[in-house]
Amino acid sequence: MPLSIYVGRIGVGDAFGQMAIQGVWIVLLALLTRRLWDMAGRRVVAQGG
Repeated sequence: MPLSIYVGRIGVGDAFGQMAIQGVWIVLLALLTRRLWDMAGRRVVAQGG
């Protein structure tokens, strides 16, 4: 996206909206990753010392 702003494919006014959408994706994927990591952590069984 930074290149699209630089070359003028996305206007500066639209850039903030696009960045907001990307921010939402980052948060959603981070929450999903955290949830899956927690679920996997409950299944791990460590044996030995």
